[in-house]
Amino acid sequence: MRFIFICCLFFFICTNNYGQDKTDTTKIKALVDSINRSLDRAYVKKDLVFLQKHYGDDFYFVHATGLVDSKSSWIGKLENETNRLLLSREHDSTAVELHDNVAIVTGILTVLFVPQANRDGYAVRYIRVYALRHKTWQLISHHSTAQWAVKNQ
Repeated sequence: MRFIFICCLFFFICTNNYGQDKTDTTKIKALVDSINRSLDRAYVKKDLVFLQKHYGDDFYFVHATGLVDSKSSWIGKLENETNRLLLSREHDSTAVELHDNVAIVTGILTVLFVPQANRDGYAVRYIRVYALRHKTWQLISHHSTAQWAVKNQ
C-alpha cells in the first residue's frame, strides 16, 4: 500500500511540475503559431468572438505605413470597403520565441484581395508580441517592418 502511495505521489509531482503546459516548448510554440495564423484568418472571416478573445485590450498595431491602430480601431476596420474585399491573410516564415508568459513571433504576412477589389495585395515582414493572460494567448503588439506589393492571381 505504501508503494502505491509513493508511486501516486511521484506521478502527481511529475505531472504538476513537469507537465507539458510548463515545459513542452514545442507544443507551446505550435499553439502560439496556430493562434497567430488563426487571428488573420478570423479577421478575413470577421469572426468577432475569436478576435475579441485573442487581441489584448491594450493591443497596439504599427503598420508599415506608420499608421497606428488599437484593438477597437483595428477590429472596427472590418466594416470598411477594402476589408470587405479581403481574400486571405496568410503567414510564411514564422518563428516563435518564448519568454515565460510572453511569445515573440516574426514572419511574413501576405494579404490578398478578391479580383473585384481591383487592388494588388501586399506582404509585410512583422514582429508580434503575445502575452499569456488568464490561460489565453493574446496579441498585444504588432509592428510591420517592411512592405511590398504582391500581384493577385
